[in-house]
Parts: sequence; C-alpha cells; structure tokens
Amino acid sequence: MKKVIVLIALTTMVAACKQKGWSSADKQKWLQECSTGASTDVDKDTKDKICNCVLEKIEKKYANYDEYSAKSTDAENVELMVGCGVQGFNGPK
Repeated sequence: MKKVIVLIALTTMVAACKQKGWSSADKQKWLQECSTGASTDVDKDTKDKICNCVLEKIEKKYANYDEYSAKSTDAENVELMVGCGVQGFNGPK
C-alpha cells in the first residue's frame, strides 16, 4: 500500500511539472522577436501593444512556441498583425 501511495505521489508531481501551453520564457522569447522585427518607425508602446495582441491570438491557436514555430506561416502572421491594428503591412520582403 505504501508503494502505491508513493507511486501516485510521484506520478502527480511529474504531471504537475509538465507545463501545458506557453511557458513564460517562450512568451518572452516571442515578444522579443516580435519587438525586434517590428518597424523602427513604431514607438515602443505601440510595438508592445501589437506584439501582445498577436501573442494572445497565437496562444489560442498553437499549444506552445515550438508548434507555432513549426506550423505558422508568414501570411498568417501578417493577418494577425493586421487584426491587431497594424496598417499597411505587406509582410516580409
């Protein structure tokens, strides 16, 4: 019986350690990439607002940063940016 309780406790701890969704580090990584890739003509507050808006949308669509990196497209990113208020953005050159 003692072994069963220990096994259940260990299983619960391992399951709790497996983080679902976007980690704080992945969110920060994505926000940094977004801010760095944004136009230099845009002030920091506007960049932050747009990047956070896009991040909220991609968090709903992709389970984590790795999935986003593997599956997202430039066209989708442009669509998300336009949906977050970016005007006249034609995507990467």
